[in-house]
Amino acid sequence: MTGLGVADTKLDILCKMLALSSFKPGSFKRPVILAGTFGEESGLRGAARFCQGELPRPGMALVGEPSELALVTRHKALAVVQVLLKSRGLHRPIRSGWVYEVTFQGKAAHSSTPGLGVNALKESAEFLRTVSKQRPKVVVLSWEGGTGHNVIPSLATIRFCLG
Repeated sequence: MTGLGVADTKLDILCKMLALSSFKPGSFKRPVILAGTFGEESGLRGAARFCQGELPRPGMALVGEPSELALVTRHKALAVVQVLLKSRGLHRPIRSGWVYEVTFQGKAAHSSTPGLGVNALKESAEFLRTVSKQRPKVVVLSWEGGTGHNVIPSLATIRFCLG
């Protein structure tokens, strides 16, 4: 086998299939389900679909995606968060009407190896914190950044006014 994911998913499913084939039918007290998901790079769509299905909840799972190819006894998990802020109408520029736009450049990396990247959204949050300490009335007009659920964002842009 060759290609992306060979070490973490394709080889893993093959090993599990071979291991299961060595058991006689009826060897287990509970049913064994061999499941694979899709869409890890685009919001874990397959895992979400699996959880919404009608298959029984497992008593145990063997997750076949080792970090740095090391055998582990538990998965590190992933939290996906979406924040929606609702406005009570358009914010009008304060006093002088100046709108500032600041763009932050980071370095993209996979979320499994965050130390290899520089999170532009985190840098922009630190900038806002510093500005709001100096000027208490900061009105954020827009704040954008990131391209995927499991990618360290390499770009972030804030548009804001100062009071």
